Amino acid sequence: MANWAKLGARLRAWRDDSRRTEANRARAAGDIAGFQGAVLLHGSLLLFKVAWLGGQPGLALRCSAYVLLCLAVVLLVRRHPELHARYRELIGTVCGATLAWMMLQLTVHRGLDLFKLHRGSSLALLGALLLSSPAAWLFMNIMFGQSPTAFLRFSLPLLALQPLWQSKRVCQCLLEEAGVQAPLRTLYDALDAVHCIALPAPLIYSPATAPPPNDLAACLAIDWWAVAFVAVVLPLTLLAHMEKGRARQQAVGWPQQQQQQQQHHHYHHHQEQQPGSTRELLLCIYLYSGLVWLLTVQLGPLVWRLLPPLA
Repeated sequence: MANWAKLGARLRAWRDDSRRTEANRARAAGDIAGFQGAVLLHGSLLLFKVAWLGGQPGLALRCSAYVLLCLAVVLLVRRHPELHARYRELIGTVCGATLAWMMLQLTVHRGLDLFKLHRGSSLALLGALLLSSPAAWLFMNIMFGQSPTAFLRFSLPLLALQPLWQSKRVCQCLLEEAGVQAPLRTLYDALDAVHCIALPAPLIYSPATAPPPNDLAACLAIDWWAVAFVAVVLPLTLLAHMEKGRARQQAVGWPQQQQQQQQHHHYHHHQEQQPGSTRELLLCIYLYSGLVWLLTVQLGPLVWRLLPPLA
């Protein structure tokens, strides 16, 4: 009971944090624009690509739940801004989970068929997998929302569970495409070679980094790396770096107006003024990517057995 009481006290303190809610109020206009853009983009995609051209109106109707959710958030921000400011992070998490569910539905039911665009290219195949898994969509959603990293450390692993659990079905769709085996193997070998540079010598030549036994194992390794790194580790690293930069600005006593202008600058423009910091950030990203790849290749075969069997 004492642990539950402490948890409840922490949640109440988080909900009533004035600094957090004030920052959320400042992002209200951007949230409205972002969710309106999501309604336009995904609504058009479902209407024209899935329902009309794809001939799957039922799938489009089912996936329109995300579009309706985005519309509801826009109305919430406009009519109840204080409620949105208090629970913005939780709302963003629900929207991210719904977005991931929608993209997975479109992938496994062939609503988009992005894998057909590979044309024998391993890079094109990686792009299609990032959009279908749906690591790239989650990354964009997280970077746009810019929730505090203290919250994202708990929410992002939960968001990643859904695409990781459905990875076998995603890979089944990928492997059914003609001519995908060669670029898939090339992509796996390229990722393995690039990340081996970041790994200690005993790990580089371990059996864990040997070629996968089949195409399904190669696809699962790439998909899990994409979800774990692109949708979890990479946004956490970037946002933590941005938070540290803002904290340094406030520590040296910059005027409030100048701080707000700096926060709206493009991230890379700020980094151009700190080449040493940029190099450290890129090195951390590379090392984290290598670590995620190593864990995926080593632990993946043990975990994949627990995933739902292919139909």
